[in-house]
Amino acid sequence: MTEAALPEPPRPQRRVRPGRKKALDRDAVVEAAIRVLDAEGLDAVTIRRVAQELGVGAASIYAYVDSKDTLIELVLDHVIGEIDYTGYPDDRPWQEQLKDLIRAARATFSAHRDIARASLGR
Repeated sequence: MTEAALPEPPRPQRRVRPGRKKALDRDAVVEAAIRVLDAEGLDAVTIRRVAQELGVGAASIYAYVDSKDTLIELVLDHVIGEIDYTGYPDDRPWQEQLKDLIRAARATFSAHRDIARASLGR
């Protein structure tokens, strides 16, 4: 007598939340906060609003940042990281190099609505 092979049990399907395109991590939280900043301004950057942007509950955001202040600092750090410092120092006088760096910083800050307000006092 031959034994019939038992079918494999069905594997549970992993549920994917609608509207959630990418795994949630600190970078995703910061990127969402920057989208909110660019669209609505610094005052709109709240834990709740960023969670809404990501399609998750506010408690999910607290796994990656512990407060709104921390979130704003991470956003500011990310924006400052966008400033292009490559090619410095060079052979020009330091005053000219400094002017160019300040212009680059101004252009980057201008691209992100009122992020400059976040830098005050920090």
